Amino acid sequence: MIQNGSGTVTSPGFPYNYGTSESCTYTLNADAGKTIRITFSDSFDVEYCTSSRCSCDALTIAGIRYCGHGFGAGTTPMQTIDFDQESVVLTWTSDSSVGKPGFSFTWESVSTEKKKLYLNSCSRLVGKQQQPQQLLQQPQQRLRQ
Repeated sequence: MIQNGSGTVTSPGFPYNYGTSESCTYTLNADAGKTIRITFSDSFDVEYCTSSRCSCDALTIAGIRYCGHGFGAGTTPMQTIDFDQESVVLTWTSDSSVGKPGFSFTWESVSTEKKKLYLNSCSRLVGKQQQPQQLLQQPQQRLRQ
């Protein structure tokens, strides 16, 4: 599925349990000159396997596999994720065993100015793999030089 500008993405069947042996690909395309922000609803509940990182069921965002319950710990995503790019591909896969409620998130195209303001509240920036504190310190370092 391809979405442009903004939208909502859910696991199949959400808020009820997703099925077994599912595979979906989502492509999110921001408006021209903008980047992407994903904001999960209050629910992220995807089967977790201990054998290897999210080997049973997983939502893969920009190459990182997420599973488990909740937000921001271990193999679960942050509740809000900013991407420093105009397009992001996500995949959803489930194995042949347990089904859980899954996930739901909205996403939007974000201007650079809006993202800078949001970084002050400590979200995770994906793409350049820098934490907000590092981004905010860089201008101060330039001033000292």
